[in-house]
Amino acid sequence: MRFYNVFFLLTHFISTQGFPNTGRDTQITSRGEVYRAKLGENLRLECTVVDLGDNILLWKQGARVLTAGGMKVRRDPRLELKGTDLVIKNLELEDRGEYDCEVESDREVPVSIRHSLDILHPPSTFPEPSSGGVMVKEDTSVTLKCGVTGNPVPTVTWTKDGELLQEGQSITVYNINRFHAGEYKCTADNGIGEPDSAIINMDVLYPPVVESEYPRVLGGVGRKVELSCKVLAQPEPEIKWFKNTNQEIKPEPGVRSFRSNQTHHSLTFHHMNEIDFGEYFCEGLNSLGSGKSRILVSGKPEEPIVEDEVRKEGEGAYTVSWSVRSYRPILEHILYYRKTQSLTENGWTRLVIHKSSDNLDVEKTTFTLQSLEEDQEYQVQVESKNFFGVSRLSKPVLFKTYKSETDTIVDTNEGHFKNLLFFRSGSNSQYIHFSRITLTISTIAPYLLVYIYLHVNIYL
Repeated sequence: MRFYNVFFLLTHFISTQGFPNTGRDTQITSRGEVYRAKLGENLRLECTVVDLGDNILLWKQGARVLTAGGMKVRRDPRLELKGTDLVIKNLELEDRGEYDCEVESDREVPVSIRHSLDILHPPSTFPEPSSGGVMVKEDTSVTLKCGVTGNPVPTVTWTKDGELLQEGQSITVYNINRFHAGEYKCTADNGIGEPDSAIINMDVLYPPVVESEYPRVLGGVGRKVELSCKVLAQPEPEIKWFKNTNQEIKPEPGVRSFRSNQTHHSLTFHHMNEIDFGEYFCEGLNSLGSGKSRILVSGKPEEPIVEDEVRKEGEGAYTVSWSVRSYRPILEHILYYRKTQSLTENGWTRLVIHKSSDNLDVEKTTFTLQSLEEDQEYQVQVESKNFFGVSRLSKPVLFKTYKSETDTIVDTNEGHFKNLLFFRSGSNSQYIHFSRITLTISTIAPYLLVYIYLHVNIYL
């Protein structure tokens, strides 16, 4: 560099002292411009000079001399002189700034113009912290940040699971719970090149949340019975099983066993005894706390399931069907029904249906209700009883009754062929039932004979 500075000073001295003044007035006719070019492009900075004569043309970037006359002072292969213009190839971010085209002459103030170069480049993003992960406790707040570069200044958006959250280089999450855990993506876009994204993964620390997959489980003597629960927690929890809140259950080969699969945990009785009936608790524990859920094992029948389809059998007669699981024979079913217009405790009609079946596992039953009022809406529920007790009441099923329709086929003065009645079933049934046909064979026989005789003569 010292060599080039000395060279420049000598050249300047010779040009101002060692040569006679030509008397010509050197001018730069180009004007200073603001150039905007993309990263990697080639750019030509213009500087048209009139009557340069023996004066020396300089190109400078800030205070640094790039060229002097026809000589390159800065050894950069990307720089090239095209006449008096400066060409920069394969633009880099360091090329941005101010460029002076200057003519050294006898004047006190050199003739010069100044260009500004702005490099446009695609966005680049990086997470803060650089690890891309944050760990926070439940019920706290956290601010996620994303570092961004790019020209023009990029627009930054935040998304989670494909859902747009907000714009800006940072996002604050308040009152954090376990559902806030996951990947947060910041995406920067400035219209130059492709958008760029960074991901911050948030881990939420929280005490165990325990749910019973089946809060009530049907138990049977000699049966294999499985109790299961789902446990969500961070950090990973320890799982324990209890009977009646304080009696911890331990695995015993051939009698009961534990199994865990990520968030799902189970306690299996390989041959259940009646003494195993009772309340069980699945409990999860970690450094932030504990949680538990209750499972009731009982020999009582499960809650019956009443079918939605209630079939009409005749005037005021409707058949209800249901099924129930039980490991002991069902002794009786109790059916309750009432009109929905009288939703009071006293509006129920209770029917006890005794059973003598020895069917186990699933019991299917149908029962026909009689003397129901037509054009009314009814509600029906069922509970079932076995040796161990009565099941829970089934979920209610609603159905509507309706009057039968009368279609008259023939109405003669003698009254023949009339009042052919049929019942049309509701939308849930495909059955049609015929009732009260008043015609007799002796009544219609003469008409049939005449009909046959006329048709036979016509064809003959």
